[in-house]
Amino acid sequence: MKIEDCEVGMKVIRRKRGKTRALKEGGKYTIKRIYKNSIWIKENPGVKYLPKYFEPVNKFEVGDEVIYNCPNGIKYESIIFGIKDRQYAIKYTHKTIEHYDVVKERQLSPLKKKDKLEVGDKFKAMDSIFEVVAVGEDSVIGTVYFSKSLGMETMYYTIHNEKIDKIIY
Repeated sequence: MKIEDCEVGMKVIRRKRGKTRALKEGGKYTIKRIYKNSIWIKENPGVKYLPKYFEPVNKFEVGDEVIYNCPNGIKYESIIFGIKDRQYAIKYTHKTIEHYDVVKERQLSPLKKKDKLEVGDKFKAMDSIFEVVAVGEDSVIGTVYFSKSLGMETMYYTIHNEKIDKIIY
């Protein structure tokens, strides 16, 4: 790996060749700092390493369902069916036609989980579309969303995450 490929917070894996102190071969680590031609690893602070002894870890795996953030601003739910050199081969459907594309990791984001929505996210429940206004926790039922209906005049609802039919991206 080259220093230009490194980013703070990036996950890397230790290569087999070369000697790096205190890091085991095949171990996964996080880049904490980049300075000139070396990197610092979060798991072993105070020691600098050459990036040539590391390889980037793929953020996603084959078979993962992801959101493809298309350059024109449209988001598609996609499936990864191949990975090579941090390039992802994906499949998505647009207007009932299957499309295939090869994209970079930065164009993909993980699918949101029903219990991990944030303020501003939209979802479909009870045959209506809602927007999350606030998130709360109930000691008995777990995550609940205080939402406003987008179809009616400012009607607010408290909806449990299990009642969500679909998250809208």
